[in-house]
Amino acid sequence: MPVRHLLPVQNIKTGFTTCADLKNGKLTLAKLDDKELNLTSPCPSCGAESDAPTHAWEAFYPKGSINPTATIPGGFGFYLTGPKAFVEALEGATEVVMSYRMMLQEGGNSGKEENFLEMDHRRIPYQVNDIGKENGEIELWIDGTSVMCIKELSLRESAESKIKGMHFQTFFGGHSDDWASPKDQRAWFADITGAVIA
Repeated sequence: MPVRHLLPVQNIKTGFTTCADLKNGKLTLAKLDDKELNLTSPCPSCGAESDAPTHAWEAFYPKGSINPTATIPGGFGFYLTGPKAFVEALEGATEVVMSYRMMLQEGGNSGKEENFLEMDHRRIPYQVNDIGKENGEIELWIDGTSVMCIKELSLRESAESKIKGMHFQTFFGGHSDDWASPKDQRAWFADITGAVIA
């Protein structure tokens, strides 16, 4: 999967990435590290290393889990603001792209040889609205293809509201056992990237 899907735009002001293969003179290379990326609530399942890419966060969804706070916890959630320079650049930002790569486990702990689904890229551009107007936008891209675009949004009502980073959350289900993971399984998240466009 080409890393260009992480950040297909070139007109960025500044940004960061944990992907050493993503080359752009305006991006700072950051370590996939809870402290460096300013995670608000690191969790026990974060920080695992994996092959290709070099480092990834691992989410574990044990059999019977539905979310990180259930009786059987699974997945994780936190807010990510990025390195200090990116946090400062977000102060006046009105358009931001946040992206990552994800790999899903296939087969689980069934005793068979583990297989892994292809790593894919998720990119989410945010464009906050002008105060008093419904011209905000959120778009979801997967592997270079726009799969959802919501326009004419009111994401803020005052100038004090601003983009602060990414709410990163993964869990297997919903709020009831009907959503529970049927087996132990994992997912990996890597190449976290953030860029200020405007």
